[in-house]
Amino acid sequence: MTCGCAGTVPVVSRAEALSRLNRLPRAQRHAALQAALAWLVARHDGLSLYAGINGRPYAEGEAAAIARDVPVVAELPCPFATVTGECLVGGVPPSRSRRGPYGWLPTWVATLWARDDYRELVRRGAVADAKVALLSRNEGLTEGVAAM
Repeated sequence: MTCGCAGTVPVVSRAEALSRLNRLPRAQRHAALQAALAWLVARHDGLSLYAGINGRPYAEGEAAAIARDVPVVAELPCPFATVTGECLVGGVPPSRSRRGPYGWLPTWVATLWARDDYRELVRRGAVADAKVALLSRNEGLTEGVAAM
């Protein structure tokens, strides 16, 4: 399947991510999960906040720092696109769903398939907070609670 992410990490709703992942053959699930976890812990240039925010309101200054980091995440390469242009998760068109919550697809993969591992990585500050922030449909930061 050709990747439909345009080369950068896609924003999708939780429902879209779940639907996409449930259609994956079992053999592809492990590779997709490993790619998602590797993307989450990669220290990408330009990301500044690693405070381990998960399921709590933002403290003063955190929302602004995450909002500055979100555009950096939006330009990161999609971890599911292979060198041949194939997609580990079956291609991901831009989000059409009007129902959130929205987030980066690799983060949804980790939360849906490896929730305990994901939570531990976030708690330890191994994941940039902009990668776990809930987003609006157009990649804007959602007010309030800051994690999936």
